[in-house]
Amino acid sequence: LSQARPYWIGDASVKMLEWTCYTEYGMPSGHSMMAIILLEFVVRFYARVNKFVAKYIGVFYFFIILFEICVMFSRVILGMHSFNQVLLGCLIGCYTFVPYYLFV
Repeated sequence: LSQARPYWIGDASVKMLEWTCYTEYGMPSGHSMMAIILLEFVVRFYARVNKFVAKYIGVFYFFIILFEICVMFSRVILGMHSFNQVLLGCLIGCYTFVPYYLFV
């Protein structure tokens, strides 16, 4: 999947807010993918270890999902990824985490 980053295309509405210019393609968004995988793993791990987290897991999931959405939204706002790149990263992250839900 080799899809250009939004600031490569030259869209005037997208401003790159970083000092460096990435030379690799932006499909899929690694930040979106890793936010899903890492944060879901942390919540599931601490729910097994800590009874407080297990008791209020719904509250923890609410804040984790809110944080994941903020990460994905920031990638689009910063001009590093387009919406479909972030969405594909999210879907790959969810697809990668499904075996952990099923077998652990």
